[in-house]
Amino acid sequence: MKEPLQDVPPGITHIRLKTTGKDPSYAHRYRGFRLLLASGGRLFLVNPEWKLGRDQTIVVPYDNGIRVQLISQP
Repeated sequence: MKEPLQDVPPGITHIRLKTTGKDPSYAHRYRGFRLLLASGGRLFLVNPEWKLGRDQTIVVPYDNGIRVQLISQP
């Protein structure tokens, strides 16, 4: 993503990547999100302690503007 996410929930870490000479579209890395749902070309991401009705859901477009690596948890 070119711009950082606003109001990242607790439990999520954000790192600004160096993009010198590289594509600035991928300048941010987030760790800790869990995929709640993928629908309608969007990803619905939550923090590890997410509870329905209590915590926020981050919605991002699932397109060429982001890269996603999903890692299964035991």
